[in-house]
Amino acid sequence: MMNTNSSLNILIIEDNPGDFELVQNYLSEYILPSIVHAKNFKEASLILSDSGARFDIILLDLTLPEKSGKDLITEVLNIAGDCPVIILTGYSNLDFSIQSIYLGISDYLLKDSLTADMLFKSISYCVQRKNKILELLESEKRFNDLFQLSPQPMWLFDPESLKFIQVNKAAIELYGYSEEEFITMSLPDINLEKDASFLKKHFEKFTPLIDVYKGVYKHIKKSKEVIDIEIYSNLITIDGKKCRSVIAIDITEKLIREKEYQDQKAIGYKNLTKAVINAQEKERTEIGQELHDNVNQLLAASKLFLNHSLSCEGDKKNEFITKSYEYIGTAMDEIRKLSHALVGVTADREITLCDSIEDLINSISTIENIAIDFTCPSYTDHTTDAGLKQIIYRIVQEQLNNILKHAEATKVEIEIMPHNDDLLLTINDNGKGFNTFDKSTGIGLKNIKSRAAVYNGEVHILSSVGNGCKMKVIFIAPQSDKLVTDNQIQVSNN
Repeated sequence: MMNTNSSLNILIIEDNPGDFELVQNYLSEYILPSIVHAKNFKEASLILSDSGARFDIILLDLTLPEKSGKDLITEVLNIAGDCPVIILTGYSNLDFSIQSIYLGISDYLLKDSLTADMLFKSISYCVQRKNKILELLESEKRFNDLFQLSPQPMWLFDPESLKFIQVNKAAIELYGYSEEEFITMSLPDINLEKDASFLKKHFEKFTPLIDVYKGVYKHIKKSKEVIDIEIYSNLITIDGKKCRSVIAIDITEKLIREKEYQDQKAIGYKNLTKAVINAQEKERTEIGQELHDNVNQLLAASKLFLNHSLSCEGDKKNEFITKSYEYIGTAMDEIRKLSHALVGVTADREITLCDSIEDLINSISTIENIAIDFTCPSYTDHTTDAGLKQIIYRIVQEQLNNILKHAEATKVEIEIMPHNDDLLLTINDNGKGFNTFDKSTGIGLKNIKSRAAVYNGEVHILSSVGNGCKMKVIFIAPQSDKLVTDNQIQVSNN
């Protein structure tokens, strides 16, 4: 692991000031970096063309004003020399990330999931890998010892004929060929791409630009197994003859794990979408049943009384009209309740989140024998985003519905309160509880988690059979909001 007290020269190529500041803060948590900032490709090109400019690492945003994607990667690699380049992007695409590694990128990190620890480990790995390679290249006298003792497969080959000159023990163990067999072979024999002219041009293309060539290839073992290999190759001179040395790293398992992660992520998105669709269908069904079984019956009764009033006179007629009026009023109240339950908290209404939850609790208390205690100490409604208030209301509504249907509880406690810069919602009941490890827990809890995730919420549930349920939802404030708050505090102190 890299020394956290070490100072690194880092070039950050980033056009977004907010992303640059975030990366800068992450770096300062672990190391003492000397940072140069390029806001576009033109600035980066001028900086890297300066013969006195030496960088330990380059952090590259994948989308710049004048260049982006593959073209940007190729151009930066051409002028970066042997400096490792790490991509920082919001573009989550497995195929493109693999393609970037094939082009020679050292690492591919997603901005949305980036942390200070992840960034430090990536830089540390890249810098260490670069230093190991440079150490290997610095001393031709020590080359033979390093070559034979290296835990990574290595070989020497003739850049003209592509024939193997020498291989080490690790290469023999990985590929399954003996040393004698290797010496009779050439690079096309282990490459999935068999065209020798293609391989020669591929190496020649990079030779004038940089001392070290980096790339990823699909190789074939003696057993016919296909593996993904990341190679580092440089030109060296041995006994007056130019040849290329190669360090080969088997990244097959790494790429498989990355693909599995992306597959699991895709499955998670699909399940989340299904849960949302099922919740919507469930809500529509309940609305239809409420309209049919309650409102429709009230309106039908009102119509019946009105029809009777047409054939009556005097007090009897007035009685039928009065009854009809009462039923229509009740139907309107039911529709109003249904509408309020659907709309929840909206930005254009004067009612606050706490008032809305109180109304919800009151409507439940009129028909259910359950004590619901609600408090919101120190909560300020005007500082909470309208969308977040809607999410909180829906979560309370959903969990109360779960409790009424399944928990057999007699008491519920609900609390909303600030927690540092975040917002904390707790819903506790004294019901029969459930096993949190049971995968069959219903769509209600899945829907709550999906709603919370929209506003960076984390849902924690503590429950067991016979011990009720404690739900805690923490809505974590965005980093930008926390920075604003910190700045406001500093200004007020000054």
